[in-house]
Amino acid sequence: WMNAFLPKDSYKYFFADLLPFLFKRKPLQPRFFPKEIIRLSSDLLIHSGSKRDTFVHPRDPRLCIKIDRLWKEGYRVSPRKRLERILMPWLIDFWSNREEARVYRSTALRMGEAFYEHAPRCFGIAMTNLGPGLVVERVCNEDGSFSKPIDVFVKENPDKARHALELLRELYDFLVSHKLVIYDWANPANFLVRQSKSKGDKIIVVDWKTEGTADKDIPLRDIFPALALKKMTYEYSCLYEKISRLCD
Repeated sequence: WMNAFLPKDSYKYFFADLLPFLFKRKPLQPRFFPKEIIRLSSDLLIHSGSKRDTFVHPRDPRLCIKIDRLWKEGYRVSPRKRLERILMPWLIDFWSNREEARVYRSTALRMGEAFYEHAPRCFGIAMTNLGPGLVVERVCNEDGSFSKPIDVFVKENPDKARHALELLRELYDFLVSHKLVIYDWANPANFLVRQSKSKGDKIIVVDWKTEGTADKDIPLRDIFPALALKKMTYEYSCLYEKISRLCD
């Protein structure tokens, strides 16, 4: 499952960058070929992040498929970045789906149902015409409508702004109590407000690729958990302040 998100013969791309007159760059090749490939098109695109594109599953609108953009763009990165990835495999710069699948394979199995209080369910790996993708549920409210990012939720429901801040604090306490660390709090789109009268409202984190994974050349935050918590607390505080300003 880990290698499903890595291309075959990736070293050839490294040498093609260094010696383009000797090595010809070829299209990325996946490591497995199922009998059927899911076709994704631009009209199914619902979100485009810094490293991945997310598409509605063409057979089930309640699901989405995350695709690493490097597959779609043909792995166009600098030789320096690729050398870093080869020499420092803990970096998450390249294959985000692989890192998020690792979280579901380890953290979600360890925590059980408690993990899904603040995370969408994952339904495994699918091969598409744009490369291997991670199949994840689309976060829905109890009435069947799709959940909104926390900033959009507050703008559309100004009377519930304080409630949204309470949910954000609850999420932070949940992460700390379970010793989980999320580093990417800068984008409110990663935090959806799932509304449910029967189970209570929750904030669902839709991007878990940075959970407990260092993104620096020297993984000090992995070596010293106190640094990881300090970093997360700072970024959480920035998002909390950003949402607070929407309440004014």
